[in-house]
Order: sequence, then C-alpha cells, then structure tokens
Amino acid sequence: MMIEMTISEFEASIENNFGFLKTKYGFDRREIQNINDDPRDAYLLARFSRDDERIDIAWNEMAKSLSILIRLSNNELGRKERYVYFEPFVEFLSKDELLPIAPQLFPRMSMKAIESVMRQRNEAFRDGISSKMALLGEKLRQYLDIVRSSPIEIIREYEKWYEARTS
Repeated sequence: MMIEMTISEFEASIENNFGFLKTKYGFDRREIQNINDDPRDAYLLARFSRDDERIDIAWNEMAKSLSILIRLSNNELGRKERYVYFEPFVEFLSKDELLPIAPQLFPRMSMKAIESVMRQRNEAFRDGISSKMALLGEKLRQYLDIVRSSPIEIIREYEKWYEARTS
C-alpha cells in the first residue's frame, strides 16, 4: 500500500498545519527537502529554525513514519539531550496516556514486534497522511510551549525513559 505525497502536497500540508510556527513563534522555514539517497530510507523534511532552536517534521513514505524532532535551545543540556522526539516526549509527560499517532520502531525490536508496528502504521495511514498531519499539527500547537519550557530534570528523565525503550 503506497501513500504517495508529492513535495508540493507535503509543503502545502506543512504550511496549513504548522504555519503557526512562523506566525506565533517566529521560526523560519527552509525549503522542503527530499532526502532520497537510499529509496528504502527516503523522506521529506520540513525544517523550522530560530536562533539555536530547530523543529524538523519528516514523512518517510516507505516506513510510514510521520515524526517531529525538536532541538531545544538550552546550553545546560548535553548535545544528545537537546534533541527530543516530540510524540514520545508527550507520551512520557502524559505517563503513556497520549500515544503517538503511529507507533515507533526502536532498535533491537524483534521481527514480530516490527511486523506488529508496521501493521499498526499501515492502519494509521490507511486513509492517507493529510488527516494525520492535521492531528500532529494540533498536538504540536497544544504541547510545544510545554516541551520548550520543560525543566532540565524532566528532559533527562525523558532521555532515560526513551533510552530504556530503545535498548
């Protein structure tokens, strides 16, 4: 099952659902990138940046992965700690109440677990990506201030929580 999205469709969806990053927060958006060195790992990337902060929104069609990576502007955090995967962070903050739109794949997952995640992802994007982009945009609008203002201790707890899930 393919969910084809052209660069122009992705760009329009980014503008419609994430334009508030420019108007409310003063982020600049770079041109949409089509990163396709390896067709199995090709993705579309929208990058918003402001000073030392960055928000990357990516769609990987083959993996059916829609994700947001936030680079926080906090020099007290270590290099790795400054990068926060948005939906898992919200899941962590909500104590597993607010799950990601589509489940994540983690390193060292069994084949059975990967197959299960991919079935769930196929189901999540069965009707296309547009409605999921809108949901993700609304979720970011609702939680971005919380993520950006999270104390260092919370970010470090999240890093441990995330690391435990990936090992």
